[in-house]
This record gives sequence, C-alpha cells and structure tokens, in this order.
Amino acid sequence: LNGRECLMTFESLEDVPSLAPVVKAAQNFVDCIKAHRPAHGLILSGEFGCGKTHIACAIVNALVSHGIKAQFWPCFGILDDIKASFDHQETVNPIEIISGVTVLVIDDIGSERISEDRRGDWAREQIFRIAYNRDIRNLPTIITTNLSRTEFKTRLGGATTSRFLSACRWIEIKAPDYRLNRH
Repeated sequence: LNGRECLMTFESLEDVPSLAPVVKAAQNFVDCIKAHRPAHGLILSGEFGCGKTHIACAIVNALVSHGIKAQFWPCFGILDDIKASFDHQETVNPIEIISGVTVLVIDDIGSERISEDRRGDWAREQIFRIAYNRDIRNLPTIITTNLSRTEFKTRLGGATTSRFLSACRWIEIKAPDYRLNRH
C-alpha cells in the first residue's frame, strides 16, 4: 500500500458508527490471522464510497504491521499484470505469486471489463484461477465489490462464486458515501 492507503486504519474509522459492525468483523479476522487460527475471508459488498476499500486497507495495514504477508490488489491491476506477463516468458506468473500470499485483498471485483466475448471469458477464467488456487491452499481472501450476490454470480460465474462464498463471509455494507462525508 502507498499514499493515502497507508493511512487507512481501523482507528481512522472510529467516528463512522454505520461501519462499526463491519470494522468489528474485520478486526476479528485480523485477530484470527495474528493468532494463526483459521479464518474465513470476507466479501465486503456495498455502494460506491461506503468504506469497503478503507476497511480492506486497514486489514492489510494491521497485518503487515505484525509481519504477516498481506497484499492489496485492485482487480484490474491483477488482470493487467497477468496480461503484461505474457510478453515476459521468464517472469513468474502473477497468479502464482498472488495465490501464495498469506492474505490477499482483491479490491473492486466487478469493475473489470467482462464482456460476452472471448475477452470476458479470459477475465472470468483468471479470477477463477485465483479463487481456485487460494481455495485449495486454504488461504483467506478479502474482496470488495459493488455487486450484489446475484450480480456477483452472474458476473463471475457459478464456479468462482461458489469457491469464494465457501471460503468467505459475505457482508453487505449499508452506509452513506464515506468519501464524500469524511472532510
């Protein structure tokens, strides 16, 4: 994380009461990981600006501050890096790197371009490969999305959704646009 993302902590959300239950779930997740206990990942779903990314960054910041490997990736960034790796055959496939990190945050699933042509199938396949690899390695994933459960399944397909939902707790955030109200 860099820039503003480094400042996104649980403490900086203390004055946002509408997020208190979600922050508590996220802190419980961090506590489990720090204690080396099994933990389900989280899927944070809600409208634009409701605090999903802030909470996901707070999770990463809390874990990294305790020496735990955690990475934050926008979904489009993952797809871009996979595409870029095609030109560099000696480069390790980004999916292998992402699949092995202790805790992975995939931010904004659903914002990537998924069309009804072969490119859409390609993007869905890459996201499935990540879900599959993390599932078989039993590694927790944090996902943020603006999609509802139904939209998530329609967009990503049943197999990917099944893998993510079996390993993650879905949390619907109902809060006003945090970004517009924080200043």
